[in-house]
Amino acid sequence: MEKLNLNQENLIKLEEHFDELLPRLPFEMVSFYESSNSWEGQIEYNLNLKTGEFTYHTIENIKQQLEISSEMMQRIESEIILMLENL
Repeated sequence: MEKLNLNQENLIKLEEHFDELLPRLPFEMVSFYESSNSWEGQIEYNLNLKTGEFTYHTIENIKQQLEISSEMMQRIESEIILMLENL
């Protein structure tokens, strides 16, 4: 069996969590910010709902790909709700 890459694993998690809602969302990207007390400063998270690519960027242009954790899934869900409320 072929090993899934991180984007594929994230997409599966999104599909399992949001079920039939995922393809019906009127946007492809979810972005949100978080302050950090470390040297990173403010962190920008970007999630592509179509590909599963989940990255963060720091003010120093550091970009890292991430796996969606259960805690982060809750944050993503909250951000999606806010985005839908603001349509």
